[in-house]
Amino acid sequence: SIVSLEEVVREGDPITVSDEDYGVADVFLTSWRLEDAPLPSVLATGLFSKLAIRIPVTSGNPDGNTILAIETSPVTVSGATVNLVAAAGAEVASGNGTYREFNAFSMSDITPSGSLVFFSALDDTDNGSADNTAIFRYNPNGSVTEIVRRGDSAVGGVFDGFSDIRTNDIGDFVFQGRNDSADPANDTAIYRVNSGGSLAVSLVAKGDTAPTSDPEQRIFRQLSRMRINNDGVVGFAAVLRDENGFAISDDSGLYTTNGLSITEIVREGQLTPDGENRFRDFASTFTGAVPSAAFNDLEQFAFTVDVVPVAGGQPLEGVF
Repeated sequence: SIVSLEEVVREGDPITVSDEDYGVADVFLTSWRLEDAPLPSVLATGLFSKLAIRIPVTSGNPDGNTILAIETSPVTVSGATVNLVAAAGAEVASGNGTYREFNAFSMSDITPSGSLVFFSALDDTDNGSADNTAIFRYNPNGSVTEIVRRGDSAVGGVFDGFSDIRTNDIGDFVFQGRNDSADPANDTAIYRVNSGGSLAVSLVAKGDTAPTSDPEQRIFRQLSRMRINNDGVVGFAAVLRDENGFAISDDSGLYTTNGLSITEIVREGQLTPDGENRFRDFASTFTGAVPSAAFNDLEQFAFTVDVVPVAGGQPLEGVF
């Protein structure tokens, strides 16, 4: 095999994006996404996967200090092809607002076809703070589609915020949407948007009944760490409560949903395969970020998690 390195962007250097020249400021390593499943036709022609990157700029954008861009071909004698996705300060396609400065959380994953889902806070919107954030999709033809915006209809009210956007190789994506409900027990849901579409469909919400073998009903209390595979199945971590709102023991687990039903995969308190330990903490009650489980097209999770010895002793850590 032949290994080659290509310099895409460097602090202090110029870069041409969609035929416009920019000066590059500090480059942050958390601000790029590499498409990880090139199409067979792309491999056959010898090209490599696409790269999406947030670029802080010192010149070239008179209305802001950052841009989002996609590199769609490798460097040749004539340079690489880098297309502009969005520029801070530019007006959105609907005319209702301008993109605010982008940050490390602005981009989701890029697809083999070159589409990219991204999030932006907005300035100069019609209704101020009531409609000043949105999720967009950059399409392979270079157009940008607005998918969902703060103030749009949501389960339990209207959208009040978005987080945890995750995309599969096809372009389907999921996100966590918060509504404006005054009841914190019912203020969040996981939504899926199909590739090429713009309809956000609720898959599971806080307050829904969780599928468990417990003798008493269990309710989703917290949802986190979503992943969507190429079959459109979503994996996620969750914290549970009882039907009266009280905390329970063994309250976290990993789940999947295909949009029609929800399946519990593994639960805190269950025995590990060797029977010598019990799983502990599949999601943090405070952050929802423990552990960060990988999820593949076979609907398999891989995760690092603490386990507690059945015979007693200090917690251990394992990969399952």
